[in-house]
Amino acid sequence: MCTIPYARSLGSVYGTGNRIMYSNSFWLYPWMLGTDNERFIANTPAITTFHMVEEFHGQSSPELAVMELSNIDEPLMRALVLRWNRHYLGRRQRW
Repeated sequence: MCTIPYARSLGSVYGTGNRIMYSNSFWLYPWMLGTDNERFIANTPAITTFHMVEEFHGQSSPELAVMELSNIDEPLMRALVLRWNRHYLGRRQRW
């Protein structure tokens, strides 16, 4: 959320396209942490599989070129991280 709108606004103002402008640059395969906190589990209509956490290397969508993340909306990023920490690291974890 703090990358795509910011990159698009910079592209509109400065006319350059050397930024991450599509959200699927951040997509990962559908892995979830297992109940034992030692394995990742992927469960889709196509596959059901396990992966060891220490060996996992997330991969983004193969159809997009690899780009370096350099432009983010800093105030929005701080607000998102604060809320993420509050939800996932705080005492009250509501789904």
